[in-house]
Amino acid sequence: MTAGAAPRSPGPSPEDDASEVSRSEALFHASDYAGAFDVLHARNIPAMPIPLLDRALPILLMSGDATLGEEFSVTVLDDVERQTADAAAPIASIVRTYRSEATAEPRRRAVLATAALEGLPAEAPIARHRALAVLLAAKVDIGEGLDGHLLAQIEEVEREIDLVASVDSALAQRGFLAYQVGQLDESRTALRLLKRKARADQQPFIESVFATHLATVDAYAGRLAAAAALLDSYRGETPVSPAAARALGLIALRAAEDVAFQEVLLQPTLQGSAIHGAFTRRALTGLAAARREEWREAYSQLSRAQMHARSLGLEEPGRRMWIDVDLARAAIAIGRPGEAARISDNLERLSAGARPILDGMAGRIRGVIAGSDDPAASIAILEESVAALAGAGFPDQLALSLLELGRALTRAERYTDARKALDRVRVLTGLTGDRAIGLLVDRALRLTSSDALLAALTSRERHIAFAAARGATSREIAEAGFTSIRTVETQLSSAYRKLGITSRAQLTVLLADHLRERAHDPES
Repeated sequence: MTAGAAPRSPGPSPEDDASEVSRSEALFHASDYAGAFDVLHARNIPAMPIPLLDRALPILLMSGDATLGEEFSVTVLDDVERQTADAAAPIASIVRTYRSEATAEPRRRAVLATAALEGLPAEAPIARHRALAVLLAAKVDIGEGLDGHLLAQIEEVEREIDLVASVDSALAQRGFLAYQVGQLDESRTALRLLKRKARADQQPFIESVFATHLATVDAYAGRLAAAAALLDSYRGETPVSPAAARALGLIALRAAEDVAFQEVLLQPTLQGSAIHGAFTRRALTGLAAARREEWREAYSQLSRAQMHARSLGLEEPGRRMWIDVDLARAAIAIGRPGEAARISDNLERLSAGARPILDGMAGRIRGVIAGSDDPAASIAILEESVAALAGAGFPDQLALSLLELGRALTRAERYTDARKALDRVRVLTGLTGDRAIGLLVDRALRLTSSDALLAALTSRERHIAFAAARGATSREIAEAGFTSIRTVETQLSSAYRKLGITSRAQLTVLLADHLRERAHDPES
């Protein structure tokens, strides 16, 4: 019998079925997923009474996924659906519940789960519990947030049933979903409890699932050492789940561990996870480019990651690894502020003033856009972004808003205020070990001190930089120094690169203090 063939047995009695379902549940509890699968795969599940079908089908699907891969569920459901095509509506609703779970597009999942809930009988509480969980996750995916009313319903149904797998519990849904809408503390509390229980119950596979998500939460929260410790067992393992790849990649990215980061990108993902794996790798590549401020590369990779996310129906920014804000920043850098503004508007729409993480991200985008036309407004908006993110629990996002604020203050020649903002970033990155942002703030701090910057220039570059900052043209500088215009432009470009700027206007702002001092110093 092939893995996808419908399980059949010649005329089993209901007593036999009940005994075998109980045996499969015990094996699943003991983490013997292959054993649980073998027991149920030998039974004619579609012919079981509704209460047994309600218990058996989820065990068959979960144990099959654990042993044969995620694509197995679809094969079995196709077979069960064919055999129950003429069955009563309640059985069709049970099948529809698991069909909704195996459906990739979240809006379609929500429709199927809602339809299933309307037809599920009282004898199928496990299917009702599952349908509610599917609907809850689908609503998160499409950007409607974590529905507390649905969570309460899941908890109510749980009081009527004995859950076989803790990954299905309402507490697990909080753990898996809360951090993806910005609620890190809620996720951490739930995942720690669940991980501890799985270890006590000697369920290593289930424990590893919770550990993986907890590692992602800790990575977002700037607890890189704790996150890395949770993933020790994944080092060098192949293939990995997209969730494990995400966690490993985030840790390596923030720690600026390039070799480890590349290893993550090269690791294949589990069977049935190809699309999610491709999205994860593309997103990580784009986020890494953004941290290096290689904006064209970041824009290219993150745009493709966003297309992957859309193909999966993911509209919640947290489900897209928060790539939206880095994509917007890259769009600004390559001259597409309108696209960035649309991303900011969407973040604010999803937040509706209730989610500080989204409001802070949107504010950072708007503040950077405003910088080219209204420096004062840019500073004010970025200060609001910092305030929104101060208590959101994402230190990297707070650090990035402070970094942009420090840069805006530097451009406004408010060097003391700029250094205060950037010093906060340095403290944050020191506490979290986020070396990727730490490298950016070091460069930004150099811009607040022209003395330190000028030390990096050769004497010739320094002379040309001051002449250009005073308003001399390249031709005038060349004639005064008995050299060519091309040589002047080359040395000026070198000075720009060392100073971290791109224009004469920025050069003039940067050297303004020195120019004022030289105006009063006849020997300068």
